Amino acid sequence: MNDSPAMYQIAAGDTNALTALYREYRNDVYRLAYVMTKQRADAEDITQEVFLTAVEKAHTYRVNISEKAWLLKITRNKAINYMKSKSRLIPLSETIEDHNAVGAKQDIEFLDVLNCLNSTNRQIVLLHIVYGLSHKEVSSILKMSHSTVRKQYSRALKTLKQELM
Repeated sequence: MNDSPAMYQIAAGDTNALTALYREYRNDVYRLAYVMTKQRADAEDITQEVFLTAVEKAHTYRVNISEKAWLLKITRNKAINYMKSKSRLIPLSETIEDHNAVGAKQDIEFLDVLNCLNSTNRQIVLLHIVYGLSHKEVSSILKMSHSTVRKQYSRALKTLKQELM
């Protein structure tokens, strides 16, 4: 990709930019969708919807948020809407056959450890640690204040530390 954000290139109809964006972020989008829905097929559907939405909404992208954070925000919203429409929540432990979808054994163990956190704190930790987003970007995605995200993150780390002892 050149110096301008891929989203601007996509808005201009550049399919190569879309391909590059998809290759770079598809695993991140899928993983967040999977963590939220706990179903492989649902995560795959949401991943497709996220990139379709990205193409449709590319013209609305603004550089004050990274492309990764923008895509993860879309992913989160799609997953929430999907779960509301299905009105079901299935614990990760009940979907053992889907564990290969996330990747390495370490990823699964990490995701299992996160189950001790409430949904919001799990998302904060995932977005900050796994995806490397700043607290500011996380606060934008979750529509929470920056200070609340920092406090919740700190509490989540304390909970995880106690869980691991």
